[in-house]
Amino acid sequence: MGGVEEEIVVECYPLRVYTRNDFYMNRPSLSMRGKEFFRHIYHPIEGPHVLVNQTVVQEHTYECNVPLPASAMRSIEHLQQSIAAAEPPVNERIINPQFMHLNETWEEVVHVLSQHVNNTGALTGRDPFMVEAEDAFGTIYLIREENGWRSGDWRQYQPPQDEETNCNICGDDITQAPGDVFLGSIDALTYSTKHAF
Repeated sequence: MGGVEEEIVVECYPLRVYTRNDFYMNRPSLSMRGKEFFRHIYHPIEGPHVLVNQTVVQEHTYECNVPLPASAMRSIEHLQQSIAAAEPPVNERIINPQFMHLNETWEEVVHVLSQHVNNTGALTGRDPFMVEAEDAFGTIYLIREENGWRSGDWRQYQPPQDEETNCNICGDDITQAPGDVFLGSIDALTYSTKHAF
């Protein structure tokens, strides 16, 4: 069998936009958390690629809560400028140096988050909001059928396991996210909300 290919990626996931209906706030703000994940993708010779496993490390690689200027409420352009100016220092945003050379830039984060806020209708021009999001730093293992691999062979390339972690709220074991929970999906948002610390 041929080797397993590895890729590293950075993905941004808006989680929620909070308004005064959720809790009192007097100015807009940005709340970002970094997460690390491992994803195994099976590439069959024919047919679509298949996500066979994903593990999300529960410990955050970084957290930042940044107040934004009041001008961020005026328009999507002002919001983009405000988020662009709120970029965390590189040494705070990324713990693992292997991600430093990626092309993913803060400008992409700015675009994703500002579009999300705009799509929720929170940009009223007068009401503050808080946008909550996750930076996901991932290692992807590509297992190709043409190299002699089968989909179940991903188990030979599992990431290092943390000690068992239980949710502080419900007591569930959350050491690994289920294989069918994808970052960015509705199930992932439900999972991350249920197991928020």
